[in-house]
Amino acid sequence: MEAAGINYDKEKILVKFDRKSNSFPAMLKITHELLRIIGYVISEGSLNRGKKNNRISLYSKDKVILEDMRKCIMSVTGKIPRERETKGFGTSTEL
Repeated sequence: MEAAGINYDKEKILVKFDRKSNSFPAMLKITHELLRIIGYVISEGSLNRGKKNNRISLYSKDKVILEDMRKCIMSVTGKIPRERETKGFGTSTEL
């Protein structure tokens, strides 16, 4: 950007997961909640890519963990996560 002579404010840069998703700031504040979300994605999450639906999902059966996941997602994104019950090797909640 510097070499091209483009002025920008890194605090105003927005990113999206895909074309249909909502934008949010690229410069995320490193918080305990953000770090926990990253840990949950690594240990309990998946990245689902499809023609009509791309999403990052977190899964758990544990009510305490699910509540912490919800709290962390809301803290970082400002949004209430969508939820659904999934079945496979048992039943769990997907956020």
